[in-house]
Amino acid sequence: MSRLTETQKKFVKVVHKLPFEQFSKSQYALDYFKSYLQKTHYEAYILDALVNEIECPNTFDVVDFGGGIGMLSLMLHIKGYSNIVMVDHNSEACNFAKNMFKHLHIDVLVLCGSQKEIPSNSSILIARDVVEHIYDFPNFLYREIEQGKLKEFVFGTSANPHNLLRKRYFKNIHKKAEEEYYGMRKSYFEKKGMSDEMALTKAKITKGLRFCDFENDLKINTTYSSNTCHPETGNWAERLEKISWYAQIIDDYKTWKFSVGLLNWNNRENALWKKIVFSIINWINAVLKSQTLAPYLIFTYRKNEKY
Repeated sequence: MSRLTETQKKFVKVVHKLPFEQFSKSQYALDYFKSYLQKTHYEAYILDALVNEIECPNTFDVVDFGGGIGMLSLMLHIKGYSNIVMVDHNSEACNFAKNMFKHLHIDVLVLCGSQKEIPSNSSILIARDVVEHIYDFPNFLYREIEQGKLKEFVFGTSANPHNLLRKRYFKNIHKKAEEEYYGMRKSYFEKKGMSDEMALTKAKITKGLRFCDFENDLKINTTYSSNTCHPETGNWAERLEKISWYAQIIDDYKTWKFSVGLLNWNNRENALWKKIVFSIINWINAVLKSQTLAPYLIFTYRKNEKY
């Protein structure tokens, strides 16, 4: 991270002045916002970098998918985008975002739902820390591409399997989540009348599948054996996939291209020793541009068009 840009400074100033406790009584939404307050400079840096990846003019319609409490939509507004739609499945986060935008007199349409809520006239889809949770991401992407409206997708994620520290961190999340998910799958098969031995076997081989897909013999592509998802919702526990996996998804779409951006570690809002270490790593990464050093990735799928 270098010094904050004027855009990032504006974001930090707006966020720190928000009377956020007036926006929601939900502890989930309030804790979500407080996490931004703890590392506002770094959040501003990431959100600004995500928006900077967009090539379409800011007059185009943009959907902030999985927008949470609205921080990415706020950055989009600060960067000059006016036709913004935020979509998120969590009603508590959506209510917080609605009240925040109302307080700031920002015209952002907030829709509570999933992929089906993405407006058909959107040209850009942008998402922060969402791609690693989407159940069948290839089909998610294919559905939107084949509708022919969206011109580019920008996804930011910290689930970088090429970085050993990130990989270890997320594999621990998988392990903890799987303790619950495995039991849920086993219980499902026991209720089907299976023996304990058969239920155990089926619970193992259905790892990474939803209840509704158990009987379809689907084979969801997961490179890392630790990957696991909630069998009711399909929400992945921070799925780890190599960059090559994301790249090959659009091999059959010759008019589309894939690119990767690498971001730096937070060398501002941490203990002094971390600031020093991260500053050194960031300097090395600026020279090497290494996927193994980057803590955060930006995946971009873009249609080959000139605007």
